[in-house]
Amino acid sequence: MAEVVRELLAEAVSALEGISVEPYYKAVTGPGRGWIEHLRTEFPGKKINGAWQYWGVVVCVPSDMAAAQKFVDEHLVDLSNALWPLMNLTQVRNEEIPQTDGQIIKAMVIEGRREAEGL
Repeated sequence: MAEVVRELLAEAVSALEGISVEPYYKAVTGPGRGWIEHLRTEFPGKKINGAWQYWGVVVCVPSDMAAAQKFVDEHLVDLSNALWPLMNLTQVRNEEIPQTDGQIIKAMVIEGRREAEGL
């Protein structure tokens, strides 16, 4: 079921102007490009069947700090609104992600959780 969730999240944010997110990691360049990350699965122990899956929507931002801040300001509300129907948002954080070619990508990661299906 994880692949279905990845597709849902990627499609929801990719419908927004200037955003193109893949269901799985793909080496990307440019602001607005990104991918979906499965961050973790928690088993609360209070349910016979049930778990929470935590997801991250990684969206690259410009490398210039001021441009990155403006990008986040311009897109965060729309990104959040697109994701709320699919998961409970928990936080948005900045991240620098090293790539295999030595470059470092700046990104915002929108994190949230949803009940795991099939667990």
